[in-house]
Order: sequence, then C-alpha cells, then structure tokens
Amino acid sequence: MSKNPLRGVADSGKTLPDRLKAGITTWPEGLGEETTLTIKSFGLALGLAIVCMPLAAAAQSGGSDDIDLASAAQLFKNNCSACHGKKAQGVASYPKLAGQDAAYLASKLQTYRAGEMVGPNSVLMIQNAKDLSDQDIASLAAYISTTFEE
Repeated sequence: MSKNPLRGVADSGKTLPDRLKAGITTWPEGLGEETTLTIKSFGLALGLAIVCMPLAAAAQSGGSDDIDLASAAQLFKNNCSACHGKKAQGVASYPKLAGQDAAYLASKLQTYRAGEMVGPNSVLMIQNAKDLSDQDIASLAAYISTTFEE
C-alpha cells in the first residue's frame, strides 16, 4: 500500500465521521501520493448526491424516465397550493408537504390515484390525483421535495 495523502485528515478526527475515517486509513495500491482527494471535492460529490437522490427516488417511485419540474410547478400551483399552501406549508386540515421525501409523496399520490382512502381529505385528493400520469407523480414528488424544504 502507498502512503495515504489523507492519513493526517483521517487521524485528526476533525471533519470526517468515524465510518469515513476508517475507510480512508489505507490507500489503494496503484494510487500514488500525487493522487489526492480534498475535503472540498469530497463535499461537492456528497452534496451532489444528496441533491440528486430525491430526483432519482421520485423517478423510480413514479416509474417515469423524465422529470418535468416546470410542468410540476404549474400542477402544484393549479392543484395543490390552494389546500397545502403556496409554500407547501400545510393549511388547516391539509398536511404540510414541505420537507417530505419524494418517495413518500409519490407513494401517497399513487395511493390516491388508485382511489384508496387514507384520511379525512381523501375524497378531495382522489379527485385531484385520478388523472395524474406516472410522470406527473414523479415530477410533482421531485418538485415538492426539492423546492419546499423545512
């Protein structure tokens, strides 16, 4: 094994969680000292993964290959905001959608589209969800989960 350029970072215990520190205490063969990773590039990669995960989950949950955030924004404005609020904060007996995971939102919309009763507002939700396509559901779930954070 080559000398690990991140050894000092891993041993410092300052910024990386223990599980990550354990994973970088040995440096793979074939990667010399000139091959370095910085905390900034690691943070950027992690940040991109966190941002993209809700979109990927929504696409998988909705069974759609294409997420259309522009049409989802219009759907939300025209169909969801009157009850759930302009910022998905929830109003009266209508629950807050902000901060919800895309997979959870897609699952709920699929349940309503199937005509299943979930709670006191199910009749309204069933009517709103009955004509949504898989792409609409995936796009709405991605839009809500990435636009309206807690």
